[in-house]
Amino acid sequence: MTFAAAQNEKGKTSNHCPPGEHWVRAHTQRPYIRSDGTSVSGSYHRAGCAKNPPAYAIWKDRLKAGTPSKWELKNEISKPWTEDEKERVLEALSALPVILVTETVSGIYRLKTSSQLLENPAANFQNQIALYDRAFNNKQNVARVLGHEFAHLYFRQMSKPDQVDYAIASEWEATLWAGLSDKELTLNRKGLVEADSVNHPEEDFANNIEYFLFYSKTLKEKSPRVYDWISKKFGDKLTLRGVK
Repeated sequence: MTFAAAQNEKGKTSNHCPPGEHWVRAHTQRPYIRSDGTSVSGSYHRAGCAKNPPAYAIWKDRLKAGTPSKWELKNEISKPWTEDEKERVLEALSALPVILVTETVSGIYRLKTSSQLLENPAANFQNQIALYDRAFNNKQNVARVLGHEFAHLYFRQMSKPDQVDYAIASEWEATLWAGLSDKELTLNRKGLVEADSVNHPEEDFANNIEYFLFYSKTLKEKSPRVYDWISKKFGDKLTLRGVK
């Protein structure tokens, strides 16, 4: 029988968990919001074995220390993961749709704050994601934060015909695909779920996927054509796992 071994928080003894479980050190869980929107109160967790969430095997070694490789924002500072944060991220990854959570992401990193916009809970570059302090405040849904970042990556991996099809449905200028710079892109749609959707089709797509997953009624009311496009494109594959 294969066992996963891990030391307890004092580092003096070795604790063995059975297959399908992993060792979690003693920690204080801060209040947070689950993927389904329910609030979880803060509590203290004793060290012990915990059942592996669905995402554990794939992502446990991709929650990485340090700064992402070739990260463009050179002055951003890394910080160590807490046990609470790692468990929340694994829970969030397990709730997001498989079709969205691309395994091409090589690592998810823990950084202190965004150097571009203090309100940012996360950022992405190439095949890496960084989570900032704001991703873990007690009003934040980590699954929603990660869903938005994975939507950015998904858009960049879409075929050009699919990107164009999305641009037409979401009412971006057709000249978008004629090599214009970002400053020349124009969004003609009036109903927006977030103001920064006007910045770029990729940001617009990420916002709309985020709302489709977590606030679908709002997206349907504000941008019905976009809602219909996402529904047709993904069918029932773009739904949160384990959420009724």
